[in-house]
Amino acid sequence: MAGFEKAQKDLTPLSFLKLRGIITAHISLAFLPRRNDLLQERLAAYKAEDWKTYTMKIQQAQTEYQKCSMEEIDFALKFLEFKTEDYARTVQLNMSEPTIRSQVEQSDMEIKQKINHKAVNLAREEIKLIWIEVISGDGELAKNLPPL
Repeated sequence: MAGFEKAQKDLTPLSFLKLRGIITAHISLAFLPRRNDLLQERLAAYKAEDWKTYTMKIQQAQTEYQKCSMEEIDFALKFLEFKTEDYARTVQLNMSEPTIRSQVEQSDMEIKQKINHKAVNLAREEIKLIWIEVISGDGELAKNLPPL
């Protein structure tokens, strides 16, 4: 299979970046409907000032995203007939290189922005009011969080 180094069964850095990008895009697309549902539930809790539910929805989104990620990575590796341990080693090798890690982080951010992007047609003053509301709400949330 193109991109595999036969002796080590590792992906080349370029192949790793491409595969990682494809998997990241697929995870983001697969999770998008659930992400939107959880976002609506979180917004409802925010408006109700139900900080316990609000916090729980953030944690739930993170947990469900991680589960979706693992399922999609597992599917991709099985489809490509690439062993999980070989992929894990490839990830570890590539992510230990600062340049590649930076490229992965940049790529992940760009992919997620493209998939999650929504056009905003609000006036500057409306956007300011929303930011003020969010910031003051986050302050209230912080006051109501249990101590660590």
